[in-house]
Amino acid sequence: MGTFWIGIDPGLHGGLVVLDENLVYKSSIRTPIIEGSAGAKAQYDERTLGAVVQNLVSMYGQDGNTARFCIEDVAAAPGQGVVSMFRFGVGYGLWLGAIAATNSPCHKIKPQAWQRVAFAGRPSIDKKQTSFIVARELFPMMPVRSKSADSGLTDAALIAMSCARIYSPKK
Repeated sequence: MGTFWIGIDPGLHGGLVVLDENLVYKSSIRTPIIEGSAGAKAQYDERTLGAVVQNLVSMYGQDGNTARFCIEDVAAAPGQGVVSMFRFGVGYGLWLGAIAATNSPCHKIKPQAWQRVAFAGRPSIDKKQTSFIVARELFPMMPVRSKSADSGLTDAALIAMSCARIYSPKK
């Protein structure tokens, strides 16, 4: 009986990473999207997103194990575009709805909280670069190649790790 920590960066180019209770990398999935055509912007693939969550619970939440989700708790900030923030909020809501449909536990964690845990003792002037470096060090088996293309996966891994450290029962 163990816990699998599933970290989610809910952005359109975010992702999801699964760690076991020993914080060993198990798998990762980029946010399911439908690419736009003829000038249309990409959008979340709601059906696939829901199926991904259901499949993860089937894989990791059986036989006495618990699939415990951790999602970055996001909010709009001054200076951000209205359309992009609305789209981001839609993604956040889709992830929360898919998780709620499984009755799995879900923790919401502010970016400052997971970064404080993940970046402890490191300068974080460039948060994407720091996230990429720390995730590569902690999870060498995770298939990431660049800070820009893979920031959603590196953040998701660090979200899962930070939630595990914060919310695991003390032994």
